[in-house]
Amino acid sequence: MSKFVRNSNGTWVRIDGQPIADIDIPELIELGLKAALQREKQSTNPKYHRTPVEQKLAFEFSQMFKEQVSDYNNAIYDEVNLVRQLVSSEDKILQCRKAINIYKEAQTFCYSKGQGGQIYFDDMWEHCHNSKNDCFSFIQKTRDLLTKLEKGKSK
Repeated sequence: MSKFVRNSNGTWVRIDGQPIADIDIPELIELGLKAALQREKQSTNPKYHRTPVEQKLAFEFSQMFKEQVSDYNNAIYDEVNLVRQLVSSEDKILQCRKAINIYKEAQTFCYSKGQGGQIYFDDMWEHCHNSKNDCFSFIQKTRDLLTKLEKGKSK
């Protein structure tokens, strides 16, 4: 039986109310790992349910094309992040389009290399996850912003 529970914020705390000590860390690591594995098992995100063959295909793709993949990954992050730094709607529209285009270019490149490339791209960019959303497309917020900005411009 664990001496820890999650509080209303999802943080592990000791049942007895005492502060967490260094000696508690190994048990907390194990509890966190078990919780993460359980979340993945119950997740609808396909990246958590890949077969060993699919995992191998994606890994081999990423190794075979590591320079191109790295360049595309960096470009996607850079172009999307730049949108947030701009002030004018017109500049943001142009930058959103640029970010979406590099995203599509990366997708086309990955998909053109076969199943491993498709799995890699989808797991990297189409099946993202965070504490608030179990499965989302990385570029969707940029697409949504572009739509919003273009609608505002047409009024």
